[in-house]
Amino acid sequence: MFGITFDIITVVHQAAITDWIQAVAALLAVPGAIAAFVVLFLRDKQKEAMIAELKKQTGHIGAQVDQLGAQVFQLKNIHEAIATGIEVLSNNAVMREKNRRNELRPYLVLAKTRTRPKSDRIEYEFFNRGGTANDVEIRGFRGEPEHVLNQLRAVAGQAIQVDIIDPEPIVKDWEFEFHYKDADGIAYQQRVVRKRTLGQDLEVFPP
Repeated sequence: MFGITFDIITVVHQAAITDWIQAVAALLAVPGAIAAFVVLFLRDKQKEAMIAELKKQTGHIGAQVDQLGAQVFQLKNIHEAIATGIEVLSNNAVMREKNRRNELRPYLVLAKTRTRPKSDRIEYEFFNRGGTANDVEIRGFRGEPEHVLNQLRAVAGQAIQVDIIDPEPIVKDWEFEFHYKDADGIAYQQRVVRKRTLGQDLEVFPP
């Protein structure tokens, strides 16, 4: 009788101890679970904060990209404007140089032809419509008459005289070339042709 009761009490006692141990273990596990939850929660918060920061940085980067795009567009416009300006200035410089060269370029044209009675000399006067002609020479004279160049310089608006000496110059053909330099020392040549079909007139080609 007593033995049975003792066994029951022992079993009950042992069961109670086991429950207490389990309960205590469960209680002890609660802080760990709470701590784990807190850690996970904090990690989630950190992740959210990191995500928010990344979103913020992404927004800043996007704004910077847009700003850089606008700057690139502005630089492109500035570059095109500079290129256009350089082209305009270059064209203007080319045009100015072209106009200057045209102003300096001598251009001799036949102005007068004079014959003297009882003389074998015909005087041809060439007027200079262009810039000053320096170091004027006659080269490549082809024909029988002799010739004399009376002036070696023709300032703009002035004339030079060439005398053809021949007893019968009107019935003969001849030609020559004027060679001269402008004020910059640029060399030019101009062809002069006399044919019987022209009478006493000459054909003077441009330089």
